[in-house]
Amino acid sequence: MAIMEAIPVEKTPEAKTTQSSSPSSVSVQDMKKALGLDKIRPIPLRPSTQVDLEEKGDPFKDWYEEELREAYSKRRSR
Repeated sequence: MAIMEAIPVEKTPEAKTTQSSSPSSVSVQDMKKALGLDKIRPIPLRPSTQVDLEEKGDPFKDWYEEELREAYSKRRSR
């Protein structure tokens, strides 16, 4: 999962969430914080890789968010 941290994620305003919030309404930043992933530093990208991501978009963004929401849901259901 640390590799996925290297891919820039859209900055979203941190939402005020409660335990009753559904995973789909919780921001990516809040889920990362709840799972302890906010302390993981992303690996640096080479400038050419960063340019590719900016030009082509992030092919893993949706998949990363889906996996994050699944992990967050599992943790909340414990």
